[in-house]
Amino acid sequence: EQAIEMMSYLISIYPDSEFHYYYLGTLFQKSENFDAAKSNFNKALEINPEYEAAKQALVKLNKAEILTN
Repeated sequence: EQAIEMMSYLISIYPDSEFHYYYLGTLFQKSENFDAAKSNFNKALEINPEYEAAKQALVKLNKAEILTN
């Protein structure tokens, strides 16, 4: 919770940082808020379509979602 708040604050200061959106996505993923995780991974990719970590995180999240449905 505190880490999510801190990352959200950093995004408010650095809104064009794909890293911060990616990291926020990983925090949401760990707290099992998968919709918010996806949203943040996608935002990271909007900023930098070549950001490999966000691409991989989104693929893993989508695969996990398919397996659980």
